[in-house]
Amino acid sequence: MPPDFKTLKYNKSLDCLVAQRQGVLAGELIAVTERSLDNAGNLRSFLPGNDGVKRFSVKRTDDFDVTNCTVLPPSDLLLLERLITCACVASRCAFVACRSQVSRKAR
Repeated sequence: MPPDFKTLKYNKSLDCLVAQRQGVLAGELIAVTERSLDNAGNLRSFLPGNDGVKRFSVKRTDDFDVTNCTVLPPSDLLLLERLITCACVASRCAFVACRSQVSRKAR
């Protein structure tokens, strides 16, 4: 287990795990947290691999939490997000352009 995973919030950790089969991130596992946030308030996200863990963030908006994900060809990520409050229950899909975001920013 990568050391980064030990710092994730209890019951708000990894909710999106998907393997990329083609494109820029072919062979990579993509992991996005439900609500473990970085210092900027964005979702902590990872590309765990044999050569270490690459980190990136996904912008969090409107207090929605990640609940699931899938990869869209060729290299993009579709997140299913949910919001549960006393007043409402809502869900939506969010598009993440991995081919440009992750390949440049992951470190």
